[in-house]
Amino acid sequence: MLIPVVIALARQHRSDPLPARSGRVPGASYGFMLPVSTPPNAFAYGTGLVPIPRMARAGVLFDLCGFVVIVLGLRLLWPLLGH
Repeated sequence: MLIPVVIALARQHRSDPLPARSGRVPGASYGFMLPVSTPPNAFAYGTGLVPIPRMARAGVLFDLCGFVVIVLGLRLLWPLLGH
C-alpha cells in the first residue's frame, strides 16, 4: 500500500525510486510493537503473560534494529548490484 507513495516521494525529490521501494518491501514486515502486528504477537498477548506496554517497548527496539539492518543492507548491497 505504501509502495506507490514511496515511489512518488522519490520521484518528487528527483531520486531513483528503486532503492526506496527496495527498502520499503522488507520494512513492511517489521511490525513488532502491538498484538495486531503479527500473528505471533497476537498469540503471545493472548496468553496474558505479555502486557501491551512491555510488548511495545520490546517492539520499538526490534523495529529500530530492523531499520538499521535495512539501511545498512541497502547501502552495502546496492553498489554491488550496479546501481
